[in-house]
Formats: sequence, structure tokens, C-alpha cells
Amino acid sequence: MRRCVIVLLGGCDFSGYDMLDFIKGIRSQSQEEFLADEDGGLMIFSIFIFILILLMAGTAVDVMRAENERIAHQNVSDAAALAAAKLELTADERRDIVRSHFEKAGLDDVIETIEVSEDPNDSSVAVLTRNTVPTFFMNMMGIEDLPV
Repeated sequence: MRRCVIVLLGGCDFSGYDMLDFIKGIRSQSQEEFLADEDGGLMIFSIFIFILILLMAGTAVDVMRAENERIAHQNVSDAAALAAAKLELTADERRDIVRSHFEKAGLDDVIETIEVSEDPNDSSVAVLTRNTVPTFFMNMMGIEDLPV
């Protein structure tokens, strides 16, 4: 049987070996011998493990992409809040500064809320962003996007 596999792959000569003999050999194998034959069992397990490893690596890639997007949002939010936290600015001017930072970063559609203190002695600015990152590999597991 193994000789035929080599023959089919082209690594053996055909002299003295007939394919019909191989087929007859398969047919002559009893059901008990067929069920007891364990050839190829490890290959199925290896393919299963390989697919699991690919899914885990793909999950890591998708999570890292989402984390990089979150870090970009965090950096722009921090810079915008620090720039807008000047005491001499009005609340509307602070909101405009935050919006302009996000527009320049190309993230103007991710702003959910901008909270600005109305107290003239307090200069706190809070920015809440919300976005999703589409997944490439986790999509195979039914997860289409990750929240950022």
C-alpha cells in the first residue's frame, strides 16, 4: 500500500508493479483490518491543532489592531484635553479645540461626548470616544468587530 502512494507521487518506477494488484489488495482487506488500521490518525489530529493555532494567532492579530486603534484614540484625547484645559478659554472654545484635534487626526467621527467644566476656576475637559475595529481572523469565529 505504501509503495502505491510513492508511485502516485512519482517517486517510484512502475516496473514489476501493477496498479490492479494494489486495488485487489485493498479489496481483499477485511473489515476488521480496515477498522484496526491507524495509519493517518495523527495527520487528522495535526491538522486540527494547526487550525487552532492559526485561529489563536489570528485572534492575537485582531486584538493588537484594536489595541493600536485604542492607543491612537487615547493619544489624541489626551492631547486635545490638555490643549483645551486653559483657564482663559470659554467652554465653547474648549470644545472647538477638542474637535479640531480629532479632525486633524482623522478621528472626528469617533467623538461621543466632550464634557467641559463651566466653572471659570476649573479647567477640566473630558473626552469620550467610541469606535469599532473590523476583524479579519475573529470573523471566522463569528466576531465581526471589536469595540475601541
